[in-house]
Amino acid sequence: MGRSARLLELAKPATGDWLWLDFGPTLVEGARSMQGWWRRRLDVQGLRAIAVLAVVAFHADLPLPGGYVGVDMFFVISGFVIAGVLQHEWQRTGSISFRRFYLRRFKRLTPALSAMIVVTVALSLALLPPFDRQPAVGRTALGALGFVANWVIAREAGDYFAPDASTNPLLHTWSLSVEEQFYFVFPVLVFLAWKCKSTLSSRLPWAGLFVAALTLTSMASIRGSAVDLLSGTWWIGYYSPLNRAWEFGVGALIALVIPQSAVPRKWLANLAALTGGVLILLALNVITPATPYPGKATLLPVLGTALLIVAGSLGPNIVSRALSATPLTYCGDRSYSIYLWHWPFIAFAAVLWPFSHWTPAAAALVSLFPAWASYRWIESPLRDPIRARRPWFTYVAQWSLLPIMLVTGALVVTSTLLAPLMKDGSIPSAHSARGPAADRAIESEPCASAELRNLLASNGMCLETRPQAPIDVAILGDSHAEQLYPGLAAHLPGKNVALFSFRAPAMFGSPEVLDSALTKILQARPTVIVISRFWAAAPDYEAALESAARRLTAAGVVVFISTDGPAFPFDQFACQYRTAPVISTPRCDMPIELYREDRQRVVPRLEKISSATESHLLESGSYFCNRQTCSMQRDGVVLYADRNHLNREGAYFVVEQWLKHNLQFRDLVRGPTREMS
Repeated sequence: MGRSARLLELAKPATGDWLWLDFGPTLVEGARSMQGWWRRRLDVQGLRAIAVLAVVAFHADLPLPGGYVGVDMFFVISGFVIAGVLQHEWQRTGSISFRRFYLRRFKRLTPALSAMIVVTVALSLALLPPFDRQPAVGRTALGALGFVANWVIAREAGDYFAPDASTNPLLHTWSLSVEEQFYFVFPVLVFLAWKCKSTLSSRLPWAGLFVAALTLTSMASIRGSAVDLLSGTWWIGYYSPLNRAWEFGVGALIALVIPQSAVPRKWLANLAALTGGVLILLALNVITPATPYPGKATLLPVLGTALLIVAGSLGPNIVSRALSATPLTYCGDRSYSIYLWHWPFIAFAAVLWPFSHWTPAAAALVSLFPAWASYRWIESPLRDPIRARRPWFTYVAQWSLLPIMLVTGALVVTSTLLAPLMKDGSIPSAHSARGPAADRAIESEPCASAELRNLLASNGMCLETRPQAPIDVAILGDSHAEQLYPGLAAHLPGKNVALFSFRAPAMFGSPEVLDSALTKILQARPTVIVISRFWAAAPDYEAALESAARRLTAAGVVVFISTDGPAFPFDQFACQYRTAPVISTPRCDMPIELYREDRQRVVPRLEKISSATESHLLESGSYFCNRQTCSMQRDGVVLYADRNHLNREGAYFVVEQWLKHNLQFRDLVRGPTREMS
């Protein structure tokens, strides 16, 4: 028996899915002649390339707003791959070897993942602030090695698109954990489904029906991630496998059903391919970070990917031939390594050069070198059927236990040794705060209105400093309204300062909620209302804001619309503390041009609304800036809780400036205290 034949014999029982190795299969010598599930699908490899390039382009800040849906494309492909592998093994042996399956998964994903994690944690010790950032990276690393990074990230950062989430160089491991969780569950479910029937000929349709039911159940659970995460039900949000299972299920259905179908005419394959291509193009360009996701929009990339796979299964077509081009298949073979290494480099580059627009793209290009090295010296050797036949415990010890020990050691070193040495000043509120929610413990009571409490309880706040007294000053908006509450409460002792906030969906994005809230608020007859929101990040709000301001002023309430402070490309930790041994000085300033861009988009619109509704504008942002720069700190005191939220000291500072520079506001809020009737 020749060497090639021997390799194939070894590959079949030991690595039955060498053709379908998730992000990048390697072809064993002589395998091109094999048919069916052993035949290499070049179009699928090209589809992998499109998916990974879309994700990289999105993270590199290139003009591809929906590039992050490439992850959903991967999920569909993985479902197709795994179901095909299981089906082939069942047809060949009449059973499924779970030990062999899970060991193959471990060998395929964990070594390259572990190498990337160890390097990333080491770079984090050199480049990231020792407080908050480094421990968060360590916790995420342990979660990724334990295949639960999605849960860890959901609890740590919340929304995938939040600025704080982008500081985690291991953020992208959430999708790998979701995929591993699918691998743990799906083979068992399919095995049980097949076992329900006695004959092989009837097992495959039964399994297909079973997967279809599972897919439909998962689809029924999808909802907008922002709502889920901010309401506290993070486990069914963006990172949840419950909302992603149907994507794997769609791919699995193709693998289980299409091979049994009669091949239709060529024109139908072309139609499916063209339709799938159009859907993916729409997904990449129409979906944005503001789109509720996962949700109905997820159908675009999922169905587009499914149609392209189906088209390739039905026969040659125009799109499949394009996807089979050598550059795309070359990239598809290396897509796993590209995905692993691109994000850490982009995240670290953002720390080192936060004001550069070209930094993310340049970092993505640089990441191709470690990606190539990982593919060359880690992925490829482990696919060798001979070299890969080592005891399973060797792999576990080398690629799982050892990295876990290294990461744990790094966490201990960071928390006990490096952090005290690298500390550059101490401002407890800035050190401990993670956003406006950190200031909710201020001495206050829930508002007296049960209706408002119930309306806002799920994902907002309802607070008053004197719940039984008439409202003197009300604050209305989202988390950027919440951040003002401690400042107004501190500067207006004896007044009843009330906070009404609703963040998901934002109050001004939900007309029904806004109308109900205004009705209840007007019943309390406040003297002054301050409306604030993260205007620069809000979509269309003018109509709702104008309507609300008109309604309030018509009822005799004096309305002030607050502008927003600067949003910084770094957080308070990078300002307050020495960033790391590599960067010796804190960074608290940014060029004023960055703030002017946001201000120019927002302030003229607010001025127009203020003029039209006889309300008043409260200036906030300019107090943080001079002619050249905007700063997070004032007189050595950090005023921010994260990139765009004020901490308590920041709230005190802004309200102090209002009282000093806006005489109308000062006279109204410091007027006679209203007593209970």
